[in-house]
Amino acid sequence: MSLVSMVTASNDGHEVFTLDEGRVTITFPAKLSGASLEDLRQYLDIFYRKACRLTDDPIDAVDPKRFDKGPKVINTAAE
Repeated sequence: MSLVSMVTASNDGHEVFTLDEGRVTITFPAKLSGASLEDLRQYLDIFYRKACRLTDDPIDAVDPKRFDKGPKVINTAAE
């Protein structure tokens, strides 16, 4: 059994995005911890930056405003 069929045969989450150039498929575990979600967010930022380098029209490959700098921490404790 190939790795692809092992992943798709499980109960993992599966998202397909159709773009003009073709489909993008993301498969992920059904449950993710907060730390794993943050790791995934950071990895997708890196993936997006790499994809920007491959395009003829890198609309925001070098625009740091397009990338989230991480979770926002709000202090709700009364002073």
